[in-house]
Amino acid sequence: MNETAWSSDTWCRFLPALHRELADPCIESGLPRSFVSLNFEDTCAWWETLRYLFRSLVGWRNLPAGLAWWYENCQPHLDDPRLQLVRDRWNTRGELDIFAAREWESRGCTGMTDDGPLDFPDSYEPHPGWWNELRERSPFSEPSPWGGGYNPLHLGHSDSVGLDEPAEEPMTMHDRVTRRAVLVASSFGSWRRQLELFGRSLPDLAGRSWHIEVFDRAIGYLGTYRQSRETGLWFQGKHSVHLAGNSRMGRET
Repeated sequence: MNETAWSSDTWCRFLPALHRELADPCIESGLPRSFVSLNFEDTCAWWETLRYLFRSLVGWRNLPAGLAWWYENCQPHLDDPRLQLVRDRWNTRGELDIFAAREWESRGCTGMTDDGPLDFPDSYEPHPGWWNELRERSPFSEPSPWGGGYNPLHLGHSDSVGLDEPAEEPMTMHDRVTRRAVLVASSFGSWRRQLELFGRSLPDLAGRSWHIEVFDRAIGYLGTYRQSRETGLWFQGKHSVHLAGNSRMGRET
């Protein structure tokens, strides 16, 4: 997905707002607080932004497993601004349940590419009777990510955002003593690719981790990332939270 493609994809329209919200919660980022009263395109984008937060920022490649862990632990925020934002924006009325239901029922398959079901139980529920309780609840506003097929909102557009081959070199700097580094990506469409390439070029720290602050020239601060030695993925936040969404992985993504 090139720079023009992601920026014109209505599913991805709120991704810059997500980064701005996390960078400074006091500003008006433009990220909707609810999907109630949103039109169809904005509703799809609202749910897609949640998927992007979990996959590209927290680094959950097995999203069903990560959600299962979070539900089983009563959805703690763990002083993590990303998890707190999920609670504040995507779960004020239990909306997260219908997103989780889609992930568990489909076992993470989107149908957007040639992806297949993840290694995850077919009949998972966070507690006995959870599915029956969900079906008996008053429905949320349509459209919904759950019901009407395994991916009725065609979520998954953001999975490739940030992975373009960069057209220009990024600006970088690093300090081995502090283990800090800075990456100014040449474009939002290639920031994840440039983070991966920059990480490979950094000196080995003998078992320690680099902390890379990532910026985009147009959007601003994209977060501080570390690379997991267990998954090989770049992520924000606590390593234990990152690992929770990478267990029982059934395919590479």
